[in-house]
Amino acid sequence: MEKISAIPGHNSEGELDPDRIVNWVQKVRESAIELGCGEGGDDERKLIEKYENWAKALEFSYPRVARILSNMAKSYLDDAVREDLRAGVTKRLME
Repeated sequence: MEKISAIPGHNSEGELDPDRIVNWVQKVRESAIELGCGEGGDDERKLIEKYENWAKALEFSYPRVARILSNMAKSYLDDAVREDLRAGVTKRLME
């Protein structure tokens, strides 16, 4: 990861330049998209499926553990919804 040596958006005289700030923000957003940020809750949904399957497998032999796993899956569902919302906002900002 690269570090910023100065606050972005300043010209050679040290004054804030709105066009430079806008360009910098656009580059950061594009980089985030390339890195896979803002794609929604797909990763969380994979975890939901995994934890639900484990909970079903343990439901009769270890009901308490199964309940914990089910609760974890529900928590990941909340995270997935939040990530979907975040991705929607990011997409609208990029348009």
